[in-house]
Amino acid sequence: MTYRLDTVRRMWQLLEPVHATLYYAPEACERAAALGYATDERWPSYVA
Repeated sequence: MTYRLDTVRRMWQLLEPVHATLYYAPEACERAAALGYATDERWPSYVA
């Protein structure tokens, strides 16, 4: 499947602020810890 680069770039521009807000929210870290994921680093909870 081929994507047009301008479409992909626009999607990133639209969705990145939402992603950053959720990813760095303290509630996200707390929820990941409650599920048993290591939260001393961000990466393990990133794929949760």
